[in-house]
Amino acid sequence: MHELSLAQGLLGQVVNIAEEKRASKVNKVKVSIGAFSGVVVDSFIFGFEALKREHPLTKEAELEIESPVPVLYCAECNKEISAPASWPRQAAKCPKCQNARLFPCGGDELLLLQIEME
Repeated sequence: MHELSLAQGLLGQVVNIAEEKRASKVNKVKVSIGAFSGVVVDSFIFGFEALKREHPLTKEAELEIESPVPVLYCAECNKEISAPASWPRQAAKCPKCQNARLFPCGGDELLLLQIEME
C-alpha cells in the first residue's frame, strides 16, 4: 500500500516544519491530490489518520484534500480546457477547434498546500 508510505512522508514533512516553527500543535494539513497521481484517496486518508497519532504534534490534525479538475491540452490549437467528468471513459473534443487529440496536462501531483498550527 504505497498510500501509507505517502502519508508517512507527508506527516514527516509536517512534523519537521512544525518543529522548525516551534509549533505546539498542528490543527490542519491541506493537500492537493491530482486525478492522475495514482493515489487512492480513501487509502491515503486511512494512512494519515492511523499515522498522525504517532506524534504529539499531529495527533489531532485534520486532513483537508483538494482535488483539482484535470486539465486537458489540445494538440491542434494549444487551448487548455477542464476535463469533462466523463473523460477519459468518453472522448472529449476541444470546444475551440473540435479536435479530439487532447492530452492531460499535470494532474499527477501530491502537494502540501498549507499547514495550520499553533
